[in-house]
Amino acid sequence: NRQIPHISRDLALDYPNKDWQYSVVRPQIPKLLRPWRWHLSPWILRDQGTIQTLTANICDYFDTNSTEDVAPAMVWTAHKAAIRGNLIATATNRKQHHLQNLTAVLAELARLE
Repeated sequence: NRQIPHISRDLALDYPNKDWQYSVVRPQIPKLLRPWRWHLSPWILRDQGTIQTLTANICDYFDTNSTEDVAPAMVWTAHKAAIRGNLIATATNRKQHHLQNLTAVLAELARLE
């Protein structure tokens, strides 16, 4: 029964045999498949609209999910993932809006040339 290395969704490698790490798996993974890590942008912490939205989301999350059936540590751990998702969505929306504005400006510039 031959086991094959598995690349999970976040591209972390699970090796059935640690000897495979350098002999089989490493050479076959392109450099573009390195794990991507999201980083909190400083503008998120300075934008008052984003802070108000996140504050409301955090309050809503704890109001909805704080029950006697679930341990507070579990609610806290799950909240970190939920808020991180909100932050990523906010950053993605801002980036898309910025790219749309940039595309419009470049198109206008090309038209004027």
